[in-house]
Amino acid sequence: MAESQEQLVIERFDRLSPEYFDAYTDGSSDAHAFTVRRQLVYELLSDVEIEEFLDLGCGPGVMIGYSVSRGMRFTGLDVSLGMIRECAERFSDTTSAHFLVGDAEGLPFPTETFDAVVCMGLVEYLEQDDPILEEVRRILKPNGTVIVTWPNQASLFRLWHFSLYSWVLDLAKKILGRKPDEKRVGRRSISARRYRKMLRRKGFVTNAVRHYNFMLMFSPLDYLLPRLTVFISRRLEFLCRLPVGWFGTGFVIRAIKSESTDG
Repeated sequence: MAESQEQLVIERFDRLSPEYFDAYTDGSSDAHAFTVRRQLVYELLSDVEIEEFLDLGCGPGVMIGYSVSRGMRFTGLDVSLGMIRECAERFSDTTSAHFLVGDAEGLPFPTETFDAVVCMGLVEYLEQDDPILEEVRRILKPNGTVIVTWPNQASLFRLWHFSLYSWVLDLAKKILGRKPDEKRVGRRSISARRYRKMLRRKGFVTNAVRHYNFMLMFSPLDYLLPRLTVFISRRLEFLCRLPVGWFGTGFVIRAIKSESTDG
């Protein structure tokens, strides 16, 4: 019996949990993308008043240092027990931080609990968008802020990496007599324009969008030449504030909870 997407995601991140915190500093092109994405999230939170903060898909707790420095009460939820164990061990002395294992599509929190919710590197692994957006809207206080990150569907890099490159790898494995990976974790992408419409339909008003990670080195070159890939990408990040979103491999979007939905 084939494993579900959720089971595959849990297995993957449980396996990666011991070293995932270091994925932000290992010098790879992924580390650069992670770091730039997180910095943009910081910037988009900088003018938001926050007491109660929820990090959905918190992983090993990369947002905790920032939240503590601002005096927030931090709650981190992740579907991976391995990730939550890492958080509990790494931040055992941080009294303002609380961690729990849970499902982002059925949150164990009362209505109107949080001032801000961040979903960083999470939604692309879910199979639906409506359940999490409905839950986030429920637990946000009036005028609360949500920040969501996504792989950019309009990016040429994503078009290559998510479709053609994966197909080429599978074809190469067949030619070499190797079995393609049957446990590949699904990962979705979307355009910022389409997601803004989705947010509006679910009762949110978008007030900021930033694209990031402007890649010229397509896979497998980004893995084979990580230093050159990062060197180029770093020098292109100024584009995040220019109207060239199709070029960035991902985007960060900020919205506030409105009084009503479009239905």
